[in-house]
Amino acid sequence: SYSRSRKRTMRASRLSVRVVKKRKSVASKRPIRVADEGATPAPATMTTATTLRVGSETIGNILRTLKASDPILAKVIESTGPPTSLTGPRRRDAFTSLVKSIAGQQLSVKAAATIYTRVEERCTCPEAGRITPRQVLACSEADLRAAGLSGRKVSYVKDLATKFSDASLSDAKLEAMDGDEAMDALIRVRGLGEWSVHMFQLFHMRLPDILPYGDLGVRKGAHALYKGGGGDHGGHGAGAGGDAKPKKERTSSKAGGAVTKEELEALAERWKPFRSVGAFYMWRVQDYLEKGSL
Repeated sequence: SYSRSRKRTMRASRLSVRVVKKRKSVASKRPIRVADEGATPAPATMTTATTLRVGSETIGNILRTLKASDPILAKVIESTGPPTSLTGPRRRDAFTSLVKSIAGQQLSVKAAATIYTRVEERCTCPEAGRITPRQVLACSEADLRAAGLSGRKVSYVKDLATKFSDASLSDAKLEAMDGDEAMDALIRVRGLGEWSVHMFQLFHMRLPDILPYGDLGVRKGAHALYKGGGGDHGGHGAGAGGDAKPKKERTSSKAGGAVTKEELEALAERWKPFRSVGAFYMWRVQDYLEKGSL
């Protein structure tokens, strides 16, 4: 009797193990989804965010998730439409995007475009049809200065070209990185500060959970939308942010009509893990206000 009971217990135990293994195998094959089409989006996890890139295939689900978690932001999204500059095809590789970023630092949009065009003319590889690290390294300092780059910016693009030439950086390596890894790698390049890296992560890498707290346009938009400020916010790019350290961090959201870094981080909690897209719409708040949607 004891022997028969022990055998039944052992068979039941083996069956339980097989069932558990089968369930684990099935679960491991299930794809990770942001949300099902037409369904009420569930809160996304950070695991989803770190494997996701913002794009035309994912933006619909991301916007549904944001609208469900933030009814105020939902009005801006519905009024101004999808963030096409985050979802369109990339126009440049990582190296040329970063060269363009360095060339345009602390300049107006028009001046930045003019200087970058001149750098392109001098450093474009005929075979590749684009700026390459090798061409930048071959270009003399005098030539780059003649294109409009300052002496400091010449040293920046040369350092960037060196890191791409010796494979410290590459498109493939950057594509495999998450936000923290990319920040750590790019901040080592001369001339690339947090703001420049955040813009690269947003518009080139298309990482979903980047909060560019150093961008004045984002902070002014957040103030106008959530604290009733209003006024002109500008947009991302020249004049809206930069890598130069401010003389003194504002401690009050009332000063200058912009929220502080801490206030922005608190407001953006509701956007996680898609703070990149939420931040993008802060640049669109003025368009929303001008339409009289409030």
